[in-house]
Amino acid sequence: ISLTNDLTAEICKLMENTFRDVNVALANVFARMAEEAGVDVWEAIELANRHPRVKILRPGPGTGGHCISVDPWFLVEAFPEHADLVRIAREVNDSQPERLLNRMMAAGKLGVGDKLAILGAAYKADVDALTDTRTDSDAGQGADPDEEAEDTEEAPKRAETSKEQSRKFSWYENRPGSDDLTSAPPDDVVEP
Repeated sequence: ISLTNDLTAEICKLMENTFRDVNVALANVFARMAEEAGVDVWEAIELANRHPRVKILRPGPGTGGHCISVDPWFLVEAFPEHADLVRIAREVNDSQPERLLNRMMAAGKLGVGDKLAILGAAYKADVDALTDTRTDSDAGQGADPDEEAEDTEEAPKRAETSKEQSRKFSWYENRPGSDDLTSAPPDDVVEP
C-alpha cells in the first residue's frame, strides 16, 4: 500500500486512465493512417509490437467504462493550457463509433433505418456492463428518427453531467492558498 495525499491520489488515477485513453486513440489514429495508405493495420501492429518496448493497442470503436471515457476530461478542464494531446485523444475516441458507422454506410453494408447488432460491446473482457461504452451513447442514433429526437433531448443532460463531474476535481483552483496543492478539498465536494 502506498500512502499519499488526496490530490496526488486523484491525479494518479486520472493519469492512469488518461494514459490508457491516449494509447487507444493512438491505435485508432494508426488504423486511420493505415487505411488511407492501403496497409493492413492488424499486420502492421503485430509487426510493430515485436519490438520489446512497443505495445500498440488494438484499434476499435473508442473507449467505454466510466473512468477511461470520463477522467481525461477532468484534466482538460483543470489544465487546458497543457491538455491538447488529452483533448485530441478524447475527440478521436469519441468520434470512432460515428466514423465506423459512416464507413459501413458508405460501403453499402448499412442503410438508414437498418438495425445493427453489436457483439462484445462491454468496455473490457469478461465484463457484462455497458456503462458509458460507445454503444451506450448517441452513436448511430440517426438511423431511427424517434431515437434521434430522444438523443437530442438527452445530449444537454449528458454534457451538464460531465461538466458537474469536472467541477468536483477543479476545487483546488478556487480555494484559499491554491498554491498549496496538498490541502484537502472542501467537504462539500468530496463524495462519500
